[in-house]
Amino acid sequence: MIIQAMEQYSHLNLHYLRNKSESSLILSLDNNYKSILEEQNELIRVSKLNTLSLFNKYINSDFNVIAANKEYNASKLALNGVKKKKSLD
Repeated sequence: MIIQAMEQYSHLNLHYLRNKSESSLILSLDNNYKSILEEQNELIRVSKLNTLSLFNKYINSDFNVIAANKEYNASKLALNGVKKKKSLD
């Protein structure tokens, strides 16, 4: 009778340990999954920021070219004005 009780206890204990181990494994996998999702979201966020930054640099460079052309044209006009004034003197 005692041996049967010990075997039943042993069987129940193994069943409890197996369930506890499986639960720990499931929680660990869940934590890993959540961690991977967070990492993926962060990579997407950084990628979007980098893309927007590059786009802004592109737009700014376009504006800088327009501004440089305007300065060039203004300088040309000023130089032509100086040349005309000099020729009139």
